[in-house]
Amino acid sequence: MNYDGKHKYHTTIGDRSFIGSNTKIIAPVTIGKEALTAAGSTITDDIPDHAMGIARSRQTVKPDFGSERLCSKSSVNKISRFTHRVIKIFILMTHV
Repeated sequence: MNYDGKHKYHTTIGDRSFIGSNTKIIAPVTIGKEALTAAGSTITDDIPDHAMGIARSRQTVKPDFGSERLCSKSSVNKISRFTHRVIKIFILMTHV
């Protein structure tokens, strides 16, 4: 069931249907009898009886996006400061 604050939307799953792992079902949807969803799908439309629903977007690769985003903020954030402290403690403990 999906509730948007005003309306409750129901999802109906038919007999002997299989929902793949990590599937997200966005109500209102009906999944037919003996139907199945592919793992990792986001199901937004009905799936008829004996059918398989696959709903994934096409993969997009953005080169250097991660490094630009990570370096665009402060080079020393809370996580990296914590990591540096853990490494220093480990080095001090191993050299005793």
